[in-house]
Amino acid sequence: MGDPLIHVDVSDSLVPATPIVVKRLAHLFDLSADPVPIDAHLASNGLRANVERALGVRVPGAFDGFELAVRAVLGQQVTVKGASTLMSR
Repeated sequence: MGDPLIHVDVSDSLVPATPIVVKRLAHLFDLSADPVPIDAHLASNGLRANVERALGVRVPGAFDGFELAVRAVLGQQVTVKGASTLMSR
């Protein structure tokens, strides 16, 4: 298996904002994290089997703070299916 990668298609209207989009995507996927010490810490705290099954896996964040806030509010108000539907709109 090759190195993991993220493929992103940027619409023509977003080309001028490409550096901002790349920065936000890097934050969303936690690309600056060093997975080695993170995995070591998790493995030493009772999660070794989980770490070994999925080395380097991270929980994705949100594209920006507003999205995170909206998701938190929706998560308190509606079902997961309802929140997914509303977020896709």
